Amino acid sequence: MQKYFFITIIVALVMVAFAVLNADVVPVNLGFKKINLSLALLIFLVFIIGVAVSSLMSFSKLFGLKRTVKQKDKALVKLQEEKEAIENQLKEIKQNAILQGNDDEIIAGGNVSQA
Repeated sequence: MQKYFFITIIVALVMVAFAVLNADVVPVNLGFKKINLSLALLIFLVFIIGVAVSSLMSFSKLFGLKRTVKQKDKALVKLQEEKEAIENQLKEIKQNAILQGNDDEIIAGGNVSQA
């Protein structure tokens, strides 16, 4: 806990030093209006806008990947159900062949011949 506190203090001190060193006021032309901002504030605002844009792009990619995972999970469940059904059919065929005394229908490895 103290480790994060000290890291926070160090980051805060670096930010304060940055703001003091870049306290100059610079004109910013927004196209429809000119405003004066401190250089540190301008850099901070541009950074925040960049973080917001990259976060939005990451979230859209994340949601797309989650949708793909859900689709793959559904397909996997369906394939597992089909596998279980085939395995059950194979068991029934083997049991019927044993009960009927047709052991020659059963081939090693679990494959059934179509004789």
